[in-house]
Amino acid sequence: MKVKYFSQSGFINYQYSADGEEITATINGQTDTFDFSKMRNGTATQFETVLPYCPVIKAERVDGELTVHLITWYWGAANYENRLEGEAEL
Repeated sequence: MKVKYFSQSGFINYQYSADGEEITATINGQTDTFDFSKMRNGTATQFETVLPYCPVIKAERVDGELTVHLITWYWGAANYENRLEGEAEL
């Protein structure tokens, strides 16, 4: 799984972790898990969540390879080093 980060200004405390094709996001103390393991080739842009903000912009699978686009809040205390747009493996 590839992850692309997109910066957004905000005082949001957040953290991401991954297990296989699941991403667990914690935002301001609330946690939710996004499971992409059953996603077929294509793009998804709508995600249900209990979080105050949905951190997933979109997920896309092309030829079996999954890429998830996540928001990073660059004033967030947890991940200040991710304030620039970029790619990473979770």
